[in-house]
Amino acid sequence: MDETSFSKDPEKTKTVGAEGHASTRVIASPGRDNTTVLLCGNARGEKAPPMIIYKGKNVWDSWVSPDAYPNTSYAATDNGWMESEIFEQYFIKTFLPTIGNQRPILLIYDGHATHVGLNIIMKAREAGVTILKLPAHTSHVLQPLDVAVMKSFKDKWDSLLVKEQRLNVGVPLPKAKFAQLIGEVWKEIDGQVLKSGFRKTGIFPYNVDEIAEKNFDSLKLQRWRQHLATTASGNSVTAATKNSETIVAKTPKSLLVLALDIATSLYLKNQKKLHQK
Repeated sequence: MDETSFSKDPEKTKTVGAEGHASTRVIASPGRDNTTVLLCGNARGEKAPPMIIYKGKNVWDSWVSPDAYPNTSYAATDNGWMESEIFEQYFIKTFLPTIGNQRPILLIYDGHATHVGLNIIMKAREAGVTILKLPAHTSHVLQPLDVAVMKSFKDKWDSLLVKEQRLNVGVPLPKAKFAQLIGEVWKEIDGQVLKSGFRKTGIFPYNVDEIAEKNFDSLKLQRWRQHLATTASGNSVTAATKNSETIVAKTPKSLLVLALDIATSLYLKNQKKLHQK
């Protein structure tokens, strides 16, 4: 699940002009009025209905399009951004009905941590859904939609905006039309592209080797390896201690086991002396 801001003005366009002269794109919408869209898909290539969050106090009927993606949901906030109440609304009214009786479910969410409130966590727990919030600044590596979907999505979005502006020069894009175009692009996203996003992030099929080491902080990676080595060593010592008494006499003892035996023997002798005093 990913929340993304979409502009009503194309971000990438090509302008043709005379060589040596300044070129100006004359087809553009006024301002940079962005709208938040919440998108969700799974490792089987299935897509959930999107949620569109407009800037405003309420969602008016004229903002809703009958030609939008089936079961698209709408919301409005003061700044057009996601809020915890809106996320809860989407989770209950759209996400849960979409997944049906499939369990267990892991919901990988890429958004602000404050959007996942206690109410959502409790409802998710009751519904058998585990919510995993991705760490900050890892979307380009760990978010399936960002890795495989969003570039082509926004390229197609820009292309549709350019066509729309040429047909309606100087006319701001109506909100209902915005919803319709978002739906058209979302329908065009192939399920195989979604699957590739989960594969490239190593989420499904699960594969830690999909993430190259160059993506990690070198110092933190070094500390993590040291931690793993220490943990492995500690586990070996614990296992050796528990099993030292069951070692068959004819089996050659390793230096570690021999040291443990000596340490244990000295400890028991000291304990005996203390009790005698």
